Amino acid sequence: MEKDALREKLRSIGAEAQEVAQHLRDVVFIINPRFDVFSEVQAYYREKAHEFLDDLGLDAQFDFPKPEHNPSVPPEVKRQLFLLLRECLNNIAKHAQATEVHLTFQSRVFGTESLATYFLEVRDNGQGFDLENTRHFSNGLKSMTERAEKIGANLEIKSAPGQGTAIRVEGSL
Repeated sequence: MEKDALREKLRSIGAEAQEVAQHLRDVVFIINPRFDVFSEVQAYYREKAHEFLDDLGLDAQFDFPKPEHNPSVPPEVKRQLFLLLRECLNNIAKHAQATEVHLTFQSRVFGTESLATYFLEVRDNGQGFDLENTRHFSNGLKSMTERAEKIGANLEIKSAPGQGTAIRVEGSL
């Protein structure tokens, strides 16, 4: 094997190892009870979104206010929201042609922690799309809908050609 081919093979193996390590970190985050409070979930989502958007060269704005009561986040909610967030960011990278992304993630507590809710929004200034003609986007939108249903969340998608896209997810903790 010539040196250039060997270098390329080693580079490829290194990239795959980094990807596996990242997926392992995501799994540990999802299952580790130490990260089951809202502020920890916020911090992780912010870090992951920031890394992803920086790699794309997109301007990212975050509205992640410190939670007043810091409620617990069930592991399945944590998992499905993370996967939904990742799907939103992947869709922006593939389809939106956006220059800016605004992310909001906050909790609200009404009286006791048993009445805690969350709100996640991912909004871009990209090309948007016609919600009535979503064949091109149907797999991603379908998986987001299924993820929201799994955790009993409300999912709202707003988009129009030339007007960007906003994905909002609200649910109980």
